[in-house]
Amino acid sequence: MFNNPSNEEMQNILGVSADVVVGYQGLVAGAFELYETSNENMPEARQTSRETISEIISREGGDTPQAAKAIIDFVSTVENPATNTPTVHIDLLPSGHPLVAASRADVANYYGSDPSLNSKVQGLIACAIAAAPESATRKFFVEQLTAAGHEMDALRLVEDADRILSQS
Repeated sequence: MFNNPSNEEMQNILGVSADVVVGYQGLVAGAFELYETSNENMPEARQTSRETISEIISREGGDTPQAAKAIIDFVSTVENPATNTPTVHIDLLPSGHPLVAASRADVANYYGSDPSLNSKVQGLIACAIAAAPESATRKFFVEQLTAAGHEMDALRLVEDADRILSQS
């Protein structure tokens, strides 16, 4: 069990004033609240651990604005691999995340677990991404998505996955 250090202990650990400690404690509380909120609706493979949030704060040196931005960027990257503000802490992303995934199948599983999609669409997205671009299999699954009325969102996810895979 983790015990929160006192303000005086935090001052000694961080080598900063009491005002900075109060700001740091507010950041930590806000970071863990953001972490808990984002994990509530995420499948296990997309969840972030308390240790990861603590590591980001540690890496950012307790600088409240920088650490806060880093945590927001990290959670945003976990939820949306194609975000315009990806995290610099890529090594801390969940295994299977498209920015650290080893294979097209890993990326397909990650996109296929998107909680904002119904289970039928999740499976079609995963199959479309797992198939090689321009293949008959890919075209088949894209057609299935189109027929189900999910063309725009589905194609965006498939294109995002292909773009990320081409950069790795």
